[in-house]
Amino acid sequence: IVKSPPDLVVISNSGGYIESANRNAKGGYNTNSLAEWQEGTQRTLAQLDRAGIPTVVISDIPVQRVDVPTCLSRVTAHTWYPEKWCTSSRTDALDPQVLLAEQAAASGLRNVRLLDFSDTFCDASKCKVEMQGIPIYRDRGHLNSDFVLTLAPLLSEKLGLSIHPPTQ
Repeated sequence: IVKSPPDLVVISNSGGYIESANRNAKGGYNTNSLAEWQEGTQRTLAQLDRAGIPTVVISDIPVQRVDVPTCLSRVTAHTWYPEKWCTSSRTDALDPQVLLAEQAAASGLRNVRLLDFSDTFCDASKCKVEMQGIPIYRDRGHLNSDFVLTLAPLLSEKLGLSIHPPTQ
């Protein structure tokens, strides 16, 4: 990347690889300590920064405690099955320590920006499973492509670019 620098590097990671009480309860891979995660992220970002390559780090999305499409199907099929059973608390779905580690890793690097969309997915207490009738997830922790397209204007705004979702 440094030898043939692109106009922009976009990095996104899964917090499921980090050992933490929050992620362990959700069955993460838990292969790195938080300190190792921060150090590895900082080392990578610093190398890109020294090369003058603009870099954007997109923080991990909230991970729900259930398979969201299956749960939403139950909501549709059964009047007694409330949608609130499909949502997770913000505390369960997001690990603030991971975001803090990424912020620390990017701190002081002039060519690195961190984008956090947590407030798009979650309010102060819970994380949503659908917005404007569009399911957010295709399982517990991967986004539905139809929902992702709705994020293009927000991403464009955060990046200061002119990105528009494709017309269908």
